[in-house]
Amino acid sequence: MMRLRLFLSLAGLAMVAACGNSGARVPSSDLKLQASLMIVVQTEGLERRATVACTSDGGTGTGYLHDPDLAGKACRAALEPANKVLLTKGLITDRVCTEIYGGPQKATITGAVRGDPVNATITRTNGCGIADWTKLEALLGPPE
Repeated sequence: MMRLRLFLSLAGLAMVAACGNSGARVPSSDLKLQASLMIVVQTEGLERRATVACTSDGGTGTGYLHDPDLAGKACRAALEPANKVLLTKGLITDRVCTEIYGGPQKATITGAVRGDPVNATITRTNGCGIADWTKLEALLGPPE
């Protein structure tokens, strides 16, 4: 029953994210669900997908985050306060970045973390993107 409730919550958030509703919030009545994210990583025409649902009991995932250990690490990364800001407030645009190209990888993350909507895109096209990817590597996977 708990898995069904978790799946329905995750599916609902995915539908809201797909519709582009930037005001999506996790219902405050569901205190156990702390994050629900869908991740799409693209590299030179190849695509990897995963979802992760983080609760006070741990995390469950699909796709490349299907392993419980990977899902747990992804949840810890998503719920880390500085990473939550990165995911929910967006990238800081007025920072100085080195012009080092890290690769063609692009990650799109949608959903919610602790009730705040997530709609973030991370690329490795400069030093700031490389640093952001490194902070979120448990969620995004290694750049391939």
